[in-house]
Amino acid sequence: MRGTAGLLNITGTAVLLTLMSAVPATAFTPGACCHYYGIGWECRDLCDAECRTWRGDAMWHGPGTSCATLDCGIGGCCLDTGCFDMDFRSCDSARGAWQGVLDRCPSSRCTAPVGACCEPLGSSSFTCTERTAVACAVVGGSFLGTGTTCEETDCAAPQACCLSDGTCIDSTIGDCRDAGGQVGAFGSDCATADCTATEAACIVTVGIRCLDLLPADIAEFGGTSMGPGSSCDTFDCTGGACCLPDGSCEVFPSRGACLEAGGTPRAPFSTCDEVECTAQPLGACCLDTTCVEVTRANCSWRRGDAQGPDSTCDDVSCTALRPGSMA
Repeated sequence: MRGTAGLLNITGTAVLLTLMSAVPATAFTPGACCHYYGIGWECRDLCDAECRTWRGDAMWHGPGTSCATLDCGIGGCCLDTGCFDMDFRSCDSARGAWQGVLDRCPSSRCTAPVGACCEPLGSSSFTCTERTAVACAVVGGSFLGTGTTCEETDCAAPQACCLSDGTCIDSTIGDCRDAGGQVGAFGSDCATADCTATEAACIVTVGIRCLDLLPADIAEFGGTSMGPGSSCDTFDCTGGACCLPDGSCEVFPSRGACLEAGGTPRAPFSTCDEVECTAQPLGACCLDTTCVEVTRANCSWRRGDAQGPDSTCDDVSCTALRPGSMA
């Protein structure tokens, strides 16, 4: 038996070494792992697998990168003169279209075709600039279609205005925006406009923003539709697939709604077909002086202190002074 056990041990070691040799060495090399949690970025030096385990929607920047030298807040900024890597505030000051850290320069978004953009100047007046659809959205303008020019555009002229319920009114850009409508192409009217009901579209520009767009316009803005009947009133583009404690998956309109249901949010506007969820045990989680029983991942998302799997709020006291806190 001892000889057989030794043989099995040697064979198992050989198999393990064979499997490990098939894994690239870089898979075990730490690199900067960036995660955005709604109000800012956090970074940890982890290997690829650790990064994905730490946060399902975290982004690994590759072996050898370091949080000491990499700024998670730097992303591509589309300006009239090209694409430049900078932070959001610098890009916004330059009146550019920030693409987010997931899309650094060179960015194909910066080569998108331009069109007339009626940019607001105060409460009721507009000026015309020629921008991409995304850049127009960044400055709060109304994009009048690819290929349109300011020479042929009058931002004060009435045109078709598609409302969120699919109806149409002929109005000025200012009145249309006040009514929560989507401005049609320059020169359009309700006699010819197709006002299919708008849909919530998530667009990676200044962070991730939500715009209610006509289905035909979503691709032009480089957006991702949240489906028929969706609205930015209820969908904030932090929503997506949510892994619930029993291992099931459900799509929630916001990250907060997923957390309140006890789930673990996955990447923004992801679907359940794109993620894999497994059952997770509940445990006590201290949120300051309040205790909730959630999964460890849910507790981490809430910036809580997990007390361990299968622990209960009856077993712990969240009012005790924690290390590092002030009396």
